[in-house]
Amino acid sequence: MIREVVPERGRRYRSPSLFSLSRAVGEAAPAGDECVMKHLPRWFVGLVLVATGTGKALDIPGFVHVLAAYDLLPSWGNVFFAYSLLFVELSTGLCLLTHRWLRPAAWVAVGLYAMLLGAVGVTLWRGLTIANCGCFGMFLARPLTGQTAAEDVGMLGISLLVLWTTNRESHAT
Repeated sequence: MIREVVPERGRRYRSPSLFSLSRAVGEAAPAGDECVMKHLPRWFVGLVLVATGTGKALDIPGFVHVLAAYDLLPSWGNVFFAYSLLFVELSTGLCLLTHRWLRPAAWVAVGLYAMLLGAVGVTLWRGLTIANCGCFGMFLARPLTGQTAAEDVGMLGISLLVLWTTNRESHAT
C-alpha cells in the first residue's frame, strides 16, 4: 500500500534515509530507520550464508575436491565436513533471515567465520597455492589469497555485530 505523505503547514518534507543524517539534533528517528539499521547486518550475513551453502550444495563432490586441496583433513573428513558445512551454512542463514533461534544462529555464524578464518590463515601460512578457495563451492572460483582472509575478517566482524545487537530473549522465537 502506497501512502502519500503530506507535510504539515510550514514544514518542509524530508524523505527518510538509512542513516537519518538530515535529522535535527534531538529529533526522534523514524521507526523505519531504526528497524532497517538493526536488521541489515543480520540480513546480510543470512543471505551470504544461504548463497555460500547453495553454491556448495549444487556440487558437493566438487566441494570435497576443494577441501582436499587445503590438506587439513583426511579424505573421509573432507566428505563429512563438506556435508556438515553445507547444512550449517544453510540452516544458520535461514535462521538469521527468518528471525528464528536468532541468538544461537548468531553464535554459530561467529564460530563458523572464526573457523573459516583459521583454516584460511593456516593454509596461507603454509604457503599452499589453491586455485579455488571454495567459498561458493565450485561456483565463483577465486584463488585463496589474503583478500579471502580479509573477507572472512569482515564477515566475522559483521557476525559479531549481529550477535551484539540480538537480545537474549530472541533465541526462543
